[in-house]
Amino acid sequence: MRGWSRSRWRWIYVAVATGVLLLSVAPLGTPSGPRWLPAPPDKLAHFALHAALGALATAGWGPVVGIASGLWLGSCFELAQIFAPGRNFSLGDMAANFLGAVCGVVIAWRVFRRGRARR
Repeated sequence: MRGWSRSRWRWIYVAVATGVLLLSVAPLGTPSGPRWLPAPPDKLAHFALHAALGALATAGWGPVVGIASGLWLGSCFELAQIFAPGRNFSLGDMAANFLGAVCGVVIAWRVFRRGRARR
């Protein structure tokens, strides 16, 4: 992590966010095929993906942007599912998205703050 510029973290964030968006609107729950994940692991997947996004946003821009992007992207990704076949909007998924982002922000902020203190 040492020596990585903020711009590199920002590009990684954009790539991961794009991947999460594509997964969010992919027609995974169509009647013709099985769902990838049942309900509880589904929430864990939402939590983990948005924790990664929150951590990357914190590394690239700081904790305020990390939390704001968690709320914004979590909401947008869930709303985008309204238009995806076989997908639906879920407040539970949105909550998992936001809680994951907050946890990712807190962990990344502590790691990066500790790294700066050692220098």
